[in-house]
Amino acid sequence: MLDRALITLPLSGGRLIDSYDPRFAELADGVLRGRYIAAAEGAGRLLAERFYDVRLISYFVFGVVLEQGVGGLGWALDVVMGLARSGWEGLGPAQGQQKHVKSSVRWLLEAISRRLAHLEDDPQGWARFMAEWDDERRAALIDAADALAVQLDGLGDLSLTARRVVSALRTLAVAPPPPLVEPTPPQAPPIVEEDAAEEEVDEDADEHDDERDEDEPSYDEDSAFEDESPYEDTEDPSSDDPSVDAPSSKGPHTAAPRSRTDRPRLIAPPQDAAPAWGELMERLTLFEQLVADGATTQAAVVADDIEERLNHFDPRRYFPALFAGYYAALADNMEEIEEAWEARESARWRVLRQLYQLDPERFRRAR
Repeated sequence: MLDRALITLPLSGGRLIDSYDPRFAELADGVLRGRYIAAAEGAGRLLAERFYDVRLISYFVFGVVLEQGVGGLGWALDVVMGLARSGWEGLGPAQGQQKHVKSSVRWLLEAISRRLAHLEDDPQGWARFMAEWDDERRAALIDAADALAVQLDGLGDLSLTARRVVSALRTLAVAPPPPLVEPTPPQAPPIVEEDAAEEEVDEDADEHDDERDEDEPSYDEDSAFEDESPYEDTEDPSSDDPSVDAPSSKGPHTAAPRSRTDRPRLIAPPQDAAPAWGELMERLTLFEQLVADGATTQAAVVADDIEERLNHFDPRRYFPALFAGYYAALADNMEEIEEAWEARESARWRVLRQLYQLDPERFRRAR
């Protein structure tokens, strides 16, 4: 379990970590791939070495929220509030601190609000969360998120992002629980047991098999559950997916269409994503909700906007931080690179380009 004691306020004696440190790059890649707990564990190891960077803290805090439910969420809001009240003192990176503080805190709050909004997509997570979700804690979390929104007022859109957390908490407070799978053992299907005595039955009994087949259907192991189910008007306790209809004895079972909750979803936006990324994610979610509600005309309007954005998709606009290192290195070495570009028609260039496409690792070592 992630150790909250790794972040003790006020922060002091911290060390700075280079943005190009491979350990940091590995964590950022994990977040982009949706491996939030693994990224939080890696961030925890760096925090234990007193690398107090706001990006590492955002990874770690969100991991605590995912892992520790209501208690983790309350602690997360307290940590952000404490850092904001201290003026983000003791936090790295030293260069562009305010920019990174805004992007990292925005990422964290958006990740929390999306987690709350889509908590029903994770029945086990919902069960853990609701086990501690009483009126007292509910009110305390809403008050803490509301106070944080006030504290962040004046820091760009951070106050608005915090209010989304408030809205998600209020919605969660009245939302009905999803159809959770009951943790009871499944009812055993009918089993034909072979009695030892049956082995001694006269072989003449085999002559009556055909007559019995005409009078009653035989039990076929492969088709029995397609035509008839031992679970009558109940959910299938062995199913891990609450969105799949329980088998019914009223007729042939037809698989339910794959719902939007079945599809993989990133809980949090990528670190340092521009606001345009959050807008795109909101529109994708809105489109799915409108389709599910049968609001075809409104869904068509949203789909037209999404298609327009995708047809003119520029990753530099959505993830500027991912390309910052590339353009910084390009600017520092532009004179030499321009000179090399002038040889693009040479035989060496063509050979290197082929090697680059066929074997990037040998290309890297080529001199």
